[in-house]
Amino acid sequence: MIELFQAVNWQMTVGERAALAGVLAEVHSFDLAAPTGAAAELSQVKWHIGDSHELLPETLRQLEARGVNVEFVLVDGDHTADGVRRDVEDLLASGSIRKTIILLHDTANEEVRRGLEEVPYRSYPKVRAVDLDFVPGYLVKSSPFHHEVWGGFGLIVIDEDGSPEHGMHLVSEIAYPASTVLVSYRDRLLDPAAQGNGATSDHREVDRLKAAIAELEKRLALITNSKSWRVTAPLRRIAAALRRRGAQAP
Repeated sequence: MIELFQAVNWQMTVGERAALAGVLAEVHSFDLAAPTGAAAELSQVKWHIGDSHELLPETLRQLEARGVNVEFVLVDGDHTADGVRRDVEDLLASGSIRKTIILLHDTANEEVRRGLEEVPYRSYPKVRAVDLDFVPGYLVKSSPFHHEVWGGFGLIVIDEDGSPEHGMHLVSEIAYPASTVLVSYRDRLLDPAAQGNGATSDHREVDRLKAAIAELEKRLALITNSKSWRVTAPLRRIAAALRRRGAQAP
């Protein structure tokens, strides 16, 4: 487990790595490229090299024919809206996905999130819960993904034997999506003019105060330049001298 904290070639945070490693045993992996190095030596992994949109449905059909229930799935491949939607719908339609935990990586990313939100979860009675912000994502500070929104885990809970009366728990119905909050914050960083009503109100208050100060300065100039102000100047000097003497008295 300590190696998880030393790895430098992961695109997941340390917490995401640890969460993933804790639930894996026998694995089917779908990727466009064959594994290299230590990954290729993992005996518990069956590698499927090619397009997941072709390989995944066929593998699911084979597992279903054998009566296999897939206990855990990680979706972290095609980061297009259409691609991730197809992967999730292929999984939800499969008879081998009966009592299953599905984790979805990069659910904070705008493109990935759009695809996930297009999935008709309520069309699948076996879906018990959907939380696309199970682990919130993050706004990247450094290159090469500066100001892009990535990371985060979504969670889909499948239980075809669950009680229908419990219905489905869709977290997005009760909470603001974390990805939306992150994107909004990013947009405010990039464009201060788009900071919303709060910033607009602040700007208006500053403008109001500036105008008030200008008006007071104008009035003060009128007073100090008036004839009455000049005539009463000796009286003000006498009054000031008396105040000083009073202040100096024991």
